[in-house]
Amino acid sequence: MSHGITETDQMVYRNELPWHRLGIEFGGDPETLKKLVFNYDVELRPINVGDITIPGKYATWRNDFPNDDKGFLGIVGKDYTILQNSEMVDSFQELISKSELVFETAGTLWGGKQSWVLAKLPMECYLNVPHQSGFYQDQIVPYVLIKNDFTGGKSITVTLTPVRVVCNNTLLMSLNRNMNNINIIHTANLQERIKQAFEILNLKKSELKQFMIDTQSFAEHSITKEEAKTYFEEVMYVEPDGKISTRKNNNLILLNNLYQTGAGAEYSTGTLWGAYNAVTEYVDHFFAVRGKNQLERMNYTGAYKKQRAYEVALKMLS
Repeated sequence: MSHGITETDQMVYRNELPWHRLGIEFGGDPETLKKLVFNYDVELRPINVGDITIPGKYATWRNDFPNDDKGFLGIVGKDYTILQNSEMVDSFQELISKSELVFETAGTLWGGKQSWVLAKLPMECYLNVPHQSGFYQDQIVPYVLIKNDFTGGKSITVTLTPVRVVCNNTLLMSLNRNMNNINIIHTANLQERIKQAFEILNLKKSELKQFMIDTQSFAEHSITKEEAKTYFEEVMYVEPDGKISTRKNNNLILLNNLYQTGAGAEYSTGTLWGAYNAVTEYVDHFFAVRGKNQLERMNYTGAYKKQRAYEVALKMLS
């Protein structure tokens, strides 16, 4: 099924229907969230081949499907420590009580192999974008995302990410994608390391201030159509006078169209900020990666393209 949402997955949202256009509306209460979405636990099961038990390997399994293959999530090693989804909510709730965060959406993907909770920080950030009628105040809202994984292939990830409200694009806040994420391996002392991650997250708010300074400079920097074309070509690694594939050429055309007519373009076309947002809109809503859903595109593969777009924009300022 599209987006990685299967018949055994569930999602909830508060106020506005999210990008996947699915889910149950809820009021933001964490106990309701756990009841509607995270109403099962994951357990470790030994792996048997005939009469032989494979040493040091375990299957992660949903306990609401004890005798059904739908319960299988992944294979992990002996040191793997489970963070139950309900525990993820409880950990997040502790941060929310300190920072007045608001739960926005949560859910599972790929039959429960991955899960997440997204919350909004109580901060209002605005860019003053020069406009024909004066200045347009472009609102940026910071969100906190925690992602859990039961396959054994990914860490728990805590991310602070800003979102441009007018187009719902996620923006890369740091030149180093890994600096934007706090990764926690599923091993011993898990809860303590989650607390440490949230403490680090509070320190990352200073990065948000620098991000706003940089993007305000993007908004104030006017560019021509030719400069926008050059920007997109550099972001997409097009060599000067070099041959490009049909696919890459189509992507360049799409980027230029998003720059001219995409969400929020009426306020930002003609600025470096508008060109940068064309790339973020492309990644979040159009960038196709085989086997990846939108959440993964925004926070894994697509993050590299956003990092590249940010680097090239800063380079154009210098």
